[in-house]
Amino acid sequence: MAKKLKRDEVIEGKNAYMYAKLTRSDMEAYKQAARHISENISENDKVLEVAPGPGYTILELAKLGKYSITGMDLSFAFVEIGEQNAREAGAEIKFCQGNVSYMPFENEQFDFIFNRAAFKNFLDPVGALNEMYRVLKPDGKVLIEDLNPKAGFRTISDYVDNMHLNMFNSVVTKGIFLFGLRRTAHSKEEFEAFIVQTKFKDHKILVNDLGFEVWLYK
Repeated sequence: MAKKLKRDEVIEGKNAYMYAKLTRSDMEAYKQAARHISENISENDKVLEVAPGPGYTILELAKLGKYSITGMDLSFAFVEIGEQNAREAGAEIKFCQGNVSYMPFENEQFDFIFNRAAFKNFLDPVGALNEMYRVLKPDGKVLIEDLNPKAGFRTISDYVDNMHLNMFNSVVTKGIFLFGLRRTAHSKEEFEAFIVQTKFKDHKILVNDLGFEVWLYK
């Protein structure tokens, strides 16, 4: 059972800018995620990424097609960073601040909702899923990607090595994965327990050595 959070985890201030700089080195993973999303959406779809951080995935998605893209993050700093990145890239992406448990959107606004590597940080997982359901259009889809708490040292080590960090940042990042993120990550069984408390009509969970893909269908 993952650790019960006392609040939604959020990165602000200088830490957000340090995180943005550190994770920029993993752009191939963001490009891969963007391609995966584009394969599952249609032209002019309205796409929401919840907790996009610096916005690298949706910045890459904007290069792949004509979509209406929004990124919502709890962190004011990440909203600022995302807006700056979008301006520099000439991408038409809307960034806004908001809590996944109380999203600032009307009902049935989005065709596709994406969340990567952040679901473990939500204080109220069921509430977050219910809000995703609320703002999703009929027949819309949600994709949640997150860490498998059973991911082994070698799997995590290989993943971090592919980020091409310097030695210090590589060691620190591996430590964060092994002793921090794995501890708060949800298991497949926990995801199943969350989903049955929502109105999603169908779902599937794909598991690999490193993480999960959780697909939800309205």
